[in-house]
Amino acid sequence: MRAAASSKTTACIDERGRWAQTSGQRIHVFGGSLCASSGHSSSTTVMAGGGSNPGERRGGRQKGTPNKASAARQAEVAASGVTPLEVMLDNMRSAYRSALELEEQLEDLPPQELEARLQLMGEIARQRAAAQKCAADAANYVHPKLASIQHGEDPDNPLKGVTDAHRLDAMIAYLTENPHLRAQVLKHLN
Repeated sequence: MRAAASSKTTACIDERGRWAQTSGQRIHVFGGSLCASSGHSSSTTVMAGGGSNPGERRGGRQKGTPNKASAARQAEVAASGVTPLEVMLDNMRSAYRSALELEEQLEDLPPQELEARLQLMGEIARQRAAAQKCAADAANYVHPKLASIQHGEDPDNPLKGVTDAHRLDAMIAYLTENPHLRAQVLKHLN
């Protein structure tokens, strides 16, 4: 038997990891961890293995793995044969093609038919707006978003090397050259 000591009690565990009761304290070994629980209202747990470090993942679903509901929904969409992205792209292409065809018709109309030209121009604008909306909706799924700008020393791009210390030096130099502004800044800071 192994023994675990606490400030008030001593408990024992046999080689098979079975519970042992000593002075109201229960001890159990599970998965290499030593757990102690008190019979009183407050309980404590002692992990012999140390537990996981902050930010460390030991179990559960891996990052990026869909849960059952998401996986089922994705499988259902894939089984239907048409994805929402395909519909958006098809609508975009259809509206764009229609706008191009209407523009060709507009070129063929004589300039004297103002009413017909205005109606055709309105329909071209509507078709282009529909194509634009579908393109904007589909863009998130087709083109990756740009990453955030990371600041750091880069000889090819001097603006990336600008730090708060550089900005502070520039402000101090400017305020030194303009004492009337320095008085105003000090007035607002106090």
